[in-house]
Parts: sequence; C-alpha cells; structure tokens
Amino acid sequence: MTRSVQQPITKDVTSPQELVVVDDLHVRFPVSQGVVHAVRGVSFTIGRGETVALVGESGSGKSTTGFALIRRYTPAEGTISFEGRDITGVKGRELRRLRSDMQLVFQDPYASLNPRMRVRDLVAEPLLVHGRAKPGPALDAEVGDLLEMCGLPRDAAHRHPNAFSGGERQRIAIARALALRPKLLVADEVVSALDVSIKAQIINLLVELQRTHGLAYLFISHDLAVVRNVAHRVMIMYAGRIVETGPTGSIFTAPRHPYSVALLSAAPVADPVAERARERVVLTGDVPSVLDPPAGCPFHSRCPLVVDRCRVEAPPLADRGDGHLTACWRADEVAALPAAHTLDRAPEGHP
Repeated sequence: MTRSVQQPITKDVTSPQELVVVDDLHVRFPVSQGVVHAVRGVSFTIGRGETVALVGESGSGKSTTGFALIRRYTPAEGTISFEGRDITGVKGRELRRLRSDMQLVFQDPYASLNPRMRVRDLVAEPLLVHGRAKPGPALDAEVGDLLEMCGLPRDAAHRHPNAFSGGERQRIAIARALALRPKLLVADEVVSALDVSIKAQIINLLVELQRTHGLAYLFISHDLAVVRNVAHRVMIMYAGRIVETGPTGSIFTAPRHPYSVALLSAAPVADPVAERARERVVLTGDVPSVLDPPAGCPFHSRCPLVVDRCRVEAPPLADRGDGHLTACWRADEVAALPAAHTLDRAPEGHP
C-alpha cells in the first residue's frame, strides 16, 4: 500500500544554526575545447536538521555543486565551510576524517552497490575504513541495526544486492551512508530511478531519519512534487548559477524569476481540472554555452522579459523579502506572466 509522504521536521525553519556555508563557489573542468564552467559564483547555507533542495534542468550544475560540497571536486574559486571551519583546501587524512560527517547517496541503486559484495560487507566497509569498528559480532550487530533503521530485515546482510529490488537497494545505500553517523547527506536524485509507490517510501524514510537523527540534506532533484513535500528551502539553478532561492512555499506559490515560472509550469499536477487550467511556458532561444558563458544574465537568451541590460550585466541575488532572493532585473514584473497566475491554484470554484 502506498503511504503518503510525511512532512519534514518543520516547514518553517527560519534561522537554523548554520552547518554549511558556501561562498562564491566556482567549479571548472578543462576539456580539449577549452574549459567547462560548470558552477559559477554559487553561495548558499544549510542549517542543522534542514533540507535544502537544489533543482534545475539537466546540465545546470546541480550534481557538480553537491560533489564539490563534499569535496569530491576541488573548487576553482570560493570557499566551503563546515561547522565554521574552512574545508575548501583540506586533503589526505584530514579530508577522509571530514567525509565521515558528509556522505553521498547516489541516484542509481543498481550501479552504486558492488554486486560481488554481500550487503553486510557493503554497509560495514565505511566503519572498517574509518577505524570505527573491527570485524566480529559487534560489527555484525551494528550492520543489523543500520539495516533495521532503514526498513530492512537483519538477515538481509547475508545476501547480495541482486537479491533486492531497486527500492531495497536504495535503502541499503542509505544504510551505508549512515554508518558513520554523518551530519550532512547529499542526496543526488535518490528517488528518480524508482516507481511512484517506492519513491514515497524512500522519501518517508529520509524524513524519519531526519526527525530522529537531526540530519541535514542537500536534496538534488528535478522532481518538483517531491521537493515541495520534503524541502524547507529551494534553490533554483540555471547554467551554473543560482537564479532564485527561498522558502519552499514562497517559491512554489510566488516565483519571481522567469525561469522558475517556466520550470514550475512544466511540472504536472494530480488534479486534472487544475492541470487543464494551467498555462505552459515554452522556452525558445539558445541554451548558453558552458565553454563560453555569455555576459549578463545566463537566462537572457531564452527569457520572455529580456531587455538590453540583461544581455550585458548579470543581476545579483537580491532579497525580495522573507528570505526570498532572485537574480533578475525585472523580478517585479514576473508576476505579470500569464503562467504565473496558474502555477499553484485551482480554477475558481474548485477546491
């Protein structure tokens, strides 16, 4: 039976104690044609016990941002602070110790688990690598506890990943990520490969783990329905930049960037009457090159509100009130777009 998605710890996290602070992050990759500017000038915070969602279309830089946050990629510019400590340049043993507090759950549960290893060995590996446990009955008991915490029976430890479904494999991956008792999980499209009923179960698991262990999440996703149910705050990314960020309710009901309106208008809603009444934004124009990023606003080549200033001057993320920040010179006019009136409301007379 499909369960409804639970709510996060609170829907009104206004000023949580900051766990992560990212300031002016740039990530670049050299390629034969030049340099790929994957992430450009990204800044954000994540509070303890908070879920911050990072959304955007494929290729916008979401996963690269998450990988840089846990130092799988080295930033070209900017700083990353964790619990008040600058971790931008940490290496070697210091980086290994740091990663016990910052873990990653990958998108594909079929590719992220070694099919030749038993579940017991997969979940125990982090504990052994970091010297948290030694082989023996105590380690087996710890693995069993982790599996039960993630909704699996203890005897699952004796089987191989191919004996499990996709949802069960993702639970194994989450158990492995939790083995070191991290404070931050980067969840990179963790439910995108799962069907709807299993997706709800995994989301419920993540929410419950946050309730009981105070975990913070950077939740990377393109599924806006899931994001709306689990995130306290949302960051919308386009061409390597954050173009809008704010409380989840504010982003979904009153987006203030043209790209946010287009992104939200493309997300289906379950109510067929409301769905038929909604307007769609069909973007035209060219997607900016990551090898040669254009001047000005990264969205100007596709924006329905573009003016000359947008083509030459990049707008900063400006506070529009209530912690809602938008990088748009014409943010005050976004509400006039036809689609902005049909994103989050049913037609008149409909509940």
